Amino acid sequence: MNKSILTFSVLTLLAVSCGQKNKSFYESDHFRVLNDRVEQGEFIAKAVSDKEMTSNYQSNSYFSSVIQFKFSINGKDNELGYNINHNANIFAHNDQPVVIDVVFGKRLELLKGKEKEQNLPQNTN
Repeated sequence: MNKSILTFSVLTLLAVSCGQKNKSFYESDHFRVLNDRVEQGEFIAKAVSDKEMTSNYQSNSYFSSVIQFKFSINGKDNELGYNINHNANIFAHNDQPVVIDVVFGKRLELLKGKEKEQNLPQNTN
């Protein structure tokens, strides 16, 4: 008897969780959040796995290839001093991937004269 109750419970949980696949967690006039994606009009950002996301968003604006960023632990400004950030140029030359090698706590600076700021092309992935 206990085995049939357990089997029924597991099957019920599976049925309920399968029905939750496209359930919205939040909806507004601008976007909606589902369990595996965010939708905004024709654009979708989807969680492919617990370590990867994909998006069909394409920008129609130009952005600088030089970025500033900082790592954070628990949302605090605790990697480098106040207002001290890493600097990197993410412009891809000859369609080669850009790799940024950063050490936590050691400021990454732009190389003088070697990397020139450029606009990123439209619809950069």
